[in-house]
Amino acid sequence: MIQLLIVFTLISLSTEYSVNCRSQLVKNEIRKCTKSVHAFQNTHVRVDGNQWLERNVSIELNAKCDEAMNCLHLLDNCAVFEDDDILWLEDFCDSYEFLTGNFHPCALKIDKNTKDPCVQQYLVNSPYFMLNDYQRCEMLKSDGSCLKSVINSTCSQNEANDFQWLLDRQLIRLKC
Repeated sequence: MIQLLIVFTLISLSTEYSVNCRSQLVKNEIRKCTKSVHAFQNTHVRVDGNQWLERNVSIELNAKCDEAMNCLHLLDNCAVFEDDDILWLEDFCDSYEFLTGNFHPCALKIDKNTKDPCVQQYLVNSPYFMLNDYQRCEMLKSDGSCLKSVINSTCSQNEANDFQWLLDRQLIRLKC
């Protein structure tokens, strides 16, 4: 932890910095970060589709998200992970934190709507990262608009507006 703090402090002292990705200290941080990302992935895979909104699962998965995202951003310049992998993780963690935060009661309601394809596409399958940029954006816009309607009718207009805020962030992140 002290080493990570030293690396972070060195990085943040200058507006223009370079990280020696071959230094032993950075290599150790890369190994730790890789373990954090794998721990996130293992937890994500382990969580059954019926459990993903349970409070204890959300606490664990959000903590793993924070840990993985913190180290990924710190080591960004070392190109340890593919940009699409980082983008997927950012998007998942941002969405998951939103869904399990103040929006959680509504997320529980819409999660019960297993028949609506846009709910399943957006909340469960999340196929956006298996598509090219254009397809990804079009599908996210379509599913997002559909899900906003479901939220509006299942929960409230305020929660639909809150979801629109998340969707807008996703569209910006994906450069749509």
